[in-house]
Amino acid sequence: MVSLMPRVSAQRALNELVGVRNAIDEQLGTNVLFEGAEANYLAWAHSAATSLRTVLRPSSLENLLFTPAFARVQQLSARDSPVGTAAVIYALEDSSRRLRDAIAGLENLQVDWAHSLAVVLDTNVLLTHYPRLASIPWTELSHRGGPKKVRLGVPMVVVEELDGLKRSHNKMPGPEGKDELARDLARRALRQLAGFFDGGHHTFQFEDNNLRVVLIADPLEHVRLAEADSEILDQALSLVPFADEVAVATADTAMRFRAQQLGLTAFAVPKPTPQMSVSSPHPDAMG
Repeated sequence: MVSLMPRVSAQRALNELVGVRNAIDEQLGTNVLFEGAEANYLAWAHSAATSLRTVLRPSSLENLLFTPAFARVQQLSARDSPVGTAAVIYALEDSSRRLRDAIAGLENLQVDWAHSLAVVLDTNVLLTHYPRLASIPWTELSHRGGPKKVRLGVPMVVVEELDGLKRSHNKMPGPEGKDELARDLARRALRQLAGFFDGGHHTFQFEDNNLRVVLIADPLEHVRLAEADSEILDQALSLVPFADEVAVATADTAMRFRAQQLGLTAFAVPKPTPQMSVSSPHPDAMG
């Protein structure tokens, strides 16, 4: 998955990526490449980077274009070593594959998040509200009333924080408002998530067709931020090009302030009430 620059639309990024991928396919289909293959390839890579730099973050450029195969061609070319067209073709085919994966990833994000209110959940929200996710008035809390698809995003770092809490002896308010051991809450929240996502599923559809939970899994090349809260906010920002609105649900005041400073909606989920029903996984609704 690639990371987009701020305020870049998903469609613009897709158009740029498709253009670069088509340019690779054109080069691989012509003989022009083989006359001065190294120079042609290096010039193309820098030209493609100039095109993509306006839409992608530097880390994504490195993953797509400035790959180990690129570095190998560059090193051999600088030493006047005979690289041969085989190394250049390999580098182009490698970038073509990476670009195709990136395009597919962006298209999948559009499917998951388009035309929705995306609410990224902090760990503390799942600890306290895991049984009642379907009963929380998400659109009202975001101050964007009216019917709208709601997608609840669960970053992988949140799942890992829940895993870490399985050994905690601290107490905190549970779903019924009573103090409970954090480890017990974490284990129950993880069981709920397992009901949503086991079997390789990354989404879970509630009986209300407008509400879905989405696991935000880290791609292999993703580099985590050092602080969990920063990572959650970064994941929320990555959804801005795809959703109509992105919000962060958290009990932490400081995190809400940080989210709002970044231009995101942020809110706390009210304490549970008897009127909130308990939501449980329905296997037939998994996607």
